[in-house]
Amino acid sequence: MTRWNPLYALYSDKANARTQVVVAQLQGLVDEFNALNQSKHLLDRIAASPEVTVADLKIFNIKGRESKRSVAVQPIQEAVNVSVQLLGGGSVTVRCHGEGSLRPSIIDAADSIQYVYLVGTTPPESADIPGLSKDISTKASFTLSLGSGSSSKYLYIYFRWYNTKHPELAGPWSGLLSTLIV
Repeated sequence: MTRWNPLYALYSDKANARTQVVVAQLQGLVDEFNALNQSKHLLDRIAASPEVTVADLKIFNIKGRESKRSVAVQPIQEAVNVSVQLLGGGSVTVRCHGEGSLRPSIIDAADSIQYVYLVGTTPPESADIPGLSKDISTKASFTLSLGSGSSSKYLYIYFRWYNTKHPELAGPWSGLLSTLIV
């Protein structure tokens, strides 16, 4: 530090004091520290220390511990906003988005959209009854092909935000959406 600080002060004054000699001397100090680190494993010892803080890791540009992603512990609370477009031939285009968005998108807490549906004339009582078809889409805009034999029947469908790695954090089911299939 005693050699670095005066050189860095010169280096920081780009208009008046930064010269090729100053830059070369700073690069020489960096090379010296790298050699010292390789022989004494200083950065490894800092990273492994139980007293290390996030600030220490940032100062020494140590990657790893501060960049681990945390897993949410609360279930997703946000509801899925859905728009449905009938294509004909038993196909339906579904577009899902979160509260603040108008474009199809999957919210940050989820990685997919789970949906359960029934084609028929009698609506299901809830999303949890047996016999409903269940699927997942990793795209916020997708086409559901129900077949041409489904024409003139109703599609009853529920949606929720879903995280495939942590299914216990899935959001609540939406209200029942129903539409006549053409």
